Amino acid sequence: MKTFKNTLLWLFFVFIACFLPTLSFSQNIALEVETLLAKHNKDYQFEGAVLVAKNGNILYRGSVGESSRKTKIPLNIYSKFRIASITKAFTVVLVLQLYEQGKLKLDQTLSELLPEFKNRKAKKVTIHHLLTHTSGLPKEPDEAYITVMKPIDFLNKHGKGKLKFKPGKKFNYNNLDYVALGLIIEKITGKPWEEVLKEKIIKPARLRGTGVMKRGMKLSFMSIGYSTKDPKNTQPKASDWVEDPQYAIDNFYAAAEMYSTTRDLFNFSQALYRNKLLKKETKALMYKSNPKIGYVAYGSWVFKSPFIKGKPTIVERRGSIQGFNGVFVRCPEQNHTLVILSNNNHFNPDSFGDKKNLKEQLLQLMYKGK
Repeated sequence: MKTFKNTLLWLFFVFIACFLPTLSFSQNIALEVETLLAKHNKDYQFEGAVLVAKNGNILYRGSVGESSRKTKIPLNIYSKFRIASITKAFTVVLVLQLYEQGKLKLDQTLSELLPEFKNRKAKKVTIHHLLTHTSGLPKEPDEAYITVMKPIDFLNKHGKGKLKFKPGKKFNYNNLDYVALGLIIEKITGKPWEEVLKEKIIKPARLRGTGVMKRGMKLSFMSIGYSTKDPKNTQPKASDWVEDPQYAIDNFYAAAEMYSTTRDLFNFSQALYRNKLLKKETKALMYKSNPKIGYVAYGSWVFKSPFIKGKPTIVERRGSIQGFNGVFVRCPEQNHTLVILSNNNHFNPDSFGDKKNLKEQLLQLMYKGK
């Protein structure tokens, strides 16, 4: 009996020695993130939700600011945000799932898979070109989002004419590439893109606060976007903030039509880390970037960070539409995930090495300690 008690006592001390330092470290990180958010809210008008996960464990999940400036409702951990082009990360997974199933090849052409697209130059554009924004298709004008259109009509109207360059030679960011991919997904599966998204990603990854936004749609916990004319003005007046106007978000389709939460993007990240959505070999293909065109990979930017000790691999996907600005960062070598979703235009997701930027500061914090 005495031996048994001694064993229990020994196990207790082992627990204290092994786990309390880790718990203390996690609490310190959470406190530092909280302090950073308060500072960026005060000094730079940041409002939004943040999730920091290290080694697959959430160290911080919180928010600062208001969901609605009219009602003064604060943001919380359940708040939903339009995630803009982070949508493209989901569309890439759907395309690569079809690739894994042998239902499409990455060198197949746009004209072969989508003959409804009337541009004769489509016979030179491949799936690979669409995934990497090297198709040569033009960037659609802002006016493209005034009136709701069917995706194929949207593509035919704004993707007509000559290509801007020979496919594969340059990078040209646009939404038409991913509108085309959404239509190809529909063509191959015989189902709407939104339905395939639910069936192949949202349900398997258990994304309870994620979906496709429609113009005029009302959702519980949905935040409202706000903008000022000068995002660099760190102390705007209350009257400077303007609520995002209604626009045809439907037209963004498979390129930028989704909404989500920080927790759901973490769950999406974990489903990828655990090979629930794609095989390991397919993910390696997805992460392969081209340094000649800014380290663009399939639906994201993938690079070795020159600003963090050890130069870890960063997989970064940004999104920005008016007041909604966000970034979804994954570090596959360590199973780290960083999600920042903001509902105003004072957060810049496109920073790179800017020591004053919240994203860069949180990345440094993620790699602090062991």
